[in-house]
Amino acid sequence: MSGAGAIRLDDLDDCEAWLPAAEIKFVFTEPGPFDARVTWAKLPNALILDVTEDLARIAYLALPPDSVFVSFAKGRGKEIIWNGRHIPFGQFLYHAPGERFHQRVPAVSHWGVVAVASEFLASFGSAFAGEGLVPPRTTQVLRPDLKLSTHLLRFHSRIARLSKTRPASLGSHELARSIEHELLLALIPCLMDASGQSPATVPGQAVMRRFEDLISDPQNWPVSMSELQAKLRVSTEDLRSYCSGFLGVSAGRYILLRRLRLLRKRLLQTGSAPGDISELAKEFGFADLARFSEDYYDAFGESPVESQMRPRRFGA
Repeated sequence: MSGAGAIRLDDLDDCEAWLPAAEIKFVFTEPGPFDARVTWAKLPNALILDVTEDLARIAYLALPPDSVFVSFAKGRGKEIIWNGRHIPFGQFLYHAPGERFHQRVPAVSHWGVVAVASEFLASFGSAFAGEGLVPPRTTQVLRPDLKLSTHLLRFHSRIARLSKTRPASLGSHELARSIEHELLLALIPCLMDASGQSPATVPGQAVMRRFEDLISDPQNWPVSMSELQAKLRVSTEDLRSYCSGFLGVSAGRYILLRRLRLLRKRLLQTGSAPGDISELAKEFGFADLARFSEDYYDAFGESPVESQMRPRRFGA
């Protein structure tokens, strides 16, 4: 079913629950109120996202295996950071289906996504160019001709504006199919411009995927960096280098932020009484309650009690 709209989010839990298609885990890397604006258009076989954010953060994403994703920064001077590699405005990431990766954005960011069902893209590409488009086995960095990339970015922005100003219009099946057709006519030449393609490989990708698998379950959280290195089978120097590039923070800091995020999510969901916060902190491995309160405030700009009492907003 086609449709469109724009939504404003003030909590990463809402982002994780609302953003479709991909499994996403977020952490902030700076304190302060979060504010994201997501504009979306769901076409018969494609999805458009236009996202602005105002806090630096890290996301670990797992893409679905049955769709092709292309992501990119929007606006001159903007960039996204894929597995530690800076992708500036004018370049595109052509993601391998099912890819798992880290994406970082700076404090003020604007980025976009085009996702297309793989089978539909292949059949459309065959009709358009006489050959089916096979999704990449590894993610590619695209540097298409300026005219091609400008056309795609402008059309993506046109769809985003229409989704904000006239969202009901994209409920029309005929209009949605027409827009989807034009979108693919803009996208496919960029994907086929082989002169601007290169594999987006970065040392440490396998290690960082194992790292995320290891810390996905609180029961597996290492008690020390030496234990973490032993489980990952990596040296101190390599782990420090990979975390600096992929995450922008140390392994210990990232694990702390993940623990605090999970604790905060539980705190907001359960509505525990203030006296129960100490028990919740111990459950998540924070034995020193004074240090826990300091770390929590540093991460979110408010105390655990303030988070617990803060009304949550989820609206357009």
